[in-house]
Amino acid sequence: MEGLTLVLARELRGRDVTVNSVGPGPTATD
Repeated sequence: MEGLTLVLARELRGRDVTVNSVGPGPTATD
């Protein structure tokens, strides 16, 4: 999922498009 988001962000750079992703699962915190 992170790879797809990175590729989309690079492809759509300069077109006023924001690419976000939300990954399911636990998040490590302090």
